Amino acid sequence: MDAKVRTEFPRYINTTIENQIKLADTKAVWIFSVLSVGTGALVSKTSHISWESVNQIRAMTMIALSLILIILSFKHIIRVIYPRISKGKSTGIIYFGDILSQSKESYVKKGLSIKEEEIIKQLYEQAHTLSGIINKKFRSLKIALIFTILSIISISLSIIII
Repeated sequence: MDAKVRTEFPRYINTTIENQIKLADTKAVWIFSVLSVGTGALVSKTSHISWESVNQIRAMTMIALSLILIILSFKHIIRVIYPRISKGKSTGIIYFGDILSQSKESYVKKGLSIKEEEIIKQLYEQAHTLSGIINKKFRSLKIALIFTILSIISISLSIIII
């Protein structure tokens, strides 16, 4: 196989996966925004009501359920957005955590002495690592979306009951 193809293919894979990571982060931010609006509506409604005129047990149950769902949603949204800083005890040449774990001189020396096969290997290893990251992000994103939908339904019912 052509040397250029051997190095370009894993770079293409890494770029594609990085774009999927950005997409997951963007979706999580949108879900965060929707959930924030719903939370604001609930807080606004509950702060201006007369509790004497409300069926308190039913209303408090719905509000408590809403709050639990909101917290679970935010937890999973944060799991999507929050950056992972380290990936282990590797001293690779691609991942920023690995680069910063080495001295500048050591990293430059390693980079200058690395052979083409090792570069290709590192690119494929990075693709595998990024695939694991995106898998976790999309799993948390899916859970966050489910909890957010349930939260919005619960918030709506709470506002109707109140």
